Amino acid sequence: MEWQAIMIDVFQRPANATHSFDVKGVIGKQFNYACLCSTHQLTIRRHNKILKGAQYKCRKCNGELVEEKLAI
Repeated sequence: MEWQAIMIDVFQRPANATHSFDVKGVIGKQFNYACLCSTHQLTIRRHNKILKGAQYKCRKCNGELVEEKLAI
């Protein structure tokens, strides 16, 4: 592959396709959704898909996941 040759020949670095960055602190916002049997934490990507009309179901009870709204 061309990028591997560049890494080795130009940068004198191993041509790894993975990274070694510390990603422990990179935790995205979670959204609480409930079904008939429990509460689930969804990522912002799934939350946004639901806002656009996607539907997700619980694997245990087959109930539709509905966002839990905070009572103020």
